Amino acid sequence: MFLLVHHRVAVTRSEWITLPKGLLDRFDVSRDAKARALQVLEEVSLVSVERASGRTARVKLQAAAAKL
Repeated sequence: MFLLVHHRVAVTRSEWITLPKGLLDRFDVSRDAKARALQVLEEVSLVSVERASGRTARVKLQAAAAKL
């Protein structure tokens, strides 16, 4: 999941990104796996996640993670 986030940031050149269903489907990542992975990445301070009811999560790489 970290590589997908990193790739999406590089492609979109945006600070905050979303992970569209089509991208996740291409890599056979379920919604539940995405949620669990983002939770873990957030716990280890690699990403920040903004969640809103009924909306897709917005993800931002933390400064140290962006250099990896």
